[in-house]
Amino acid sequence: MRIFSNRSKDIKENIPEYPFMDFECVSQDEVANASPIFITGVGRSGTHFLAKLFEQENQINAYHLDEVGNAVADSFLMYAKWHNLHIDYEGFFRSRNFLIHSAQRRGKVYLESNPYLVLFAKELLEYYPKARIIHVVRNARDVVLSHLNKGWYENYSPAIGGDGKAPFYQYQIKQANHFFGRIFPVKSEEFELWSKMTQVGKISWMWATLNNYLADSLKVDQRRINLFIDQFDHNAYLSLGSSLGLKIDLTAEGFTEIKADKPGKTQFKKVAGWDIREEQGFLKEVEKFSLLIIK
Repeated sequence: MRIFSNRSKDIKENIPEYPFMDFECVSQDEVANASPIFITGVGRSGTHFLAKLFEQENQINAYHLDEVGNAVADSFLMYAKWHNLHIDYEGFFRSRNFLIHSAQRRGKVYLESNPYLVLFAKELLEYYPKARIIHVVRNARDVVLSHLNKGWYENYSPAIGGDGKAPFYQYQIKQANHFFGRIFPVKSEEFELWSKMTQVGKISWMWATLNNYLADSLKVDQRRINLFIDQFDHNAYLSLGSSLGLKIDLTAEGFTEIKADKPGKTQFKKVAGWDIREEQGFLKEVEKFSLLIIK
């Protein structure tokens, strides 16, 4: 028996497949008292799993990256932040204002679990002062292995001029969100070092770089919660809900069922083992993150 299936079905019936079908302009003032929750971190760290958990809660309208509606737009947000582009972000905020306001009208809290927001947490808290940010961190080795099996940075040698400008689209990348979301250094010295790394080294660099960026941008902000997904059980979920001021409906049995069939789970390929250079590169990069989890 699937414990949580009916609740998920009810939610999907009440939320349009594309959430902006009935879009209307909602101002910042109209959501000034809202307390949205944003979950972010490095991809492959459990954001989809957490969205599935919160999807079961009566108080929450939970969206994962895949359900917000536009991975290209959200990955471009990440690209723009990484390269310090002069961008007017009002279009992004108006989209979230609409979703937050829609949740409010149902008497619910808006929750978005989206790794593409990893560089945008400070701006989210500035715009939504009552929001909370959950920084989800997963064991580095597992994250690197998951990305490795997804082909991240495989045979990837981007062409840049070395003058620090934001690089043009690299046509060997078929999907736009894969280009925008796969960061790399653009300053000459840093790029030269990065380009000599193994695929494992490049993914490890990304893991440490994005985690450090998020941690450093909110280091003194009490609205940020660190969540270590490897130790996350039902008791931790109850505690998290309490910290967020939520009444948790999902039972321990329901939690176990979702965890046993995590969304987005990769069928790991057989890896013979990293060679010495890959292992050394992995350790060198991930040790740069202050909240280190390696195993």
